[in-house]
Amino acid sequence: VFILTIFAATGLSRWIKAPAPFAIAGALFLLALGLPRAIQLTAQNIRGLPNQSGEVFGASPEMWSALRQHVAPDERVANNPLFLQDMTPWPVNISWALFGNRPSCFAGRELALPYTALPRARLAEIEAQFERVFAGKEQPDDVRALATRYQCRVAVVTAQDGAWQHDPFASSPYYKLVDERGDAWRIYRVTEAGLQAAAPNDQ
Repeated sequence: VFILTIFAATGLSRWIKAPAPFAIAGALFLLALGLPRAIQLTAQNIRGLPNQSGEVFGASPEMWSALRQHVAPDERVANNPLFLQDMTPWPVNISWALFGNRPSCFAGRELALPYTALPRARLAEIEAQFERVFAGKEQPDDVRALATRYQCRVAVVTAQDGAWQHDPFASSPYYKLVDERGDAWRIYRVTEAGLQAAAPNDQ
């Protein structure tokens, strides 16, 4: 759709500048090719795209409001970069982006790619590390890295995360539970041990 729009616009601009039968025919042809999908996208946007995460998404402002009570405006927050990933056609961290109002330690590949200069290989390592932690499949040093290397002052685990059943923050000396809603989320704040554990290479 995007590519056809560009070529159709180019054809129309040439037509306006200097009418030419081939340009007109080409523009109308490209416009016709893109029209069915454009109508489909418009209809989907009007109807909305219902999914199972809708109810959780609707309640997430309450979670972020509670989280903001425990983190300063310039402190970083860790949450699952894949939280509610099916709310959009691409797996962006939409709940944090709209309601978090706090910096993220790692908001996901789709947001990290345009806003950081990290090499792709390093970005993939960080992405895998955060996804492991919030899937409840962390490796021994992962939670410490969140507290020290990435300076995640607060972490939030939700009932949709794999970490809800196998919570690496609950057993970590680097975080302590400061708030929770039993069936929905837990909020952890970094401990003194976490603040003091940074090694020289944790930059």
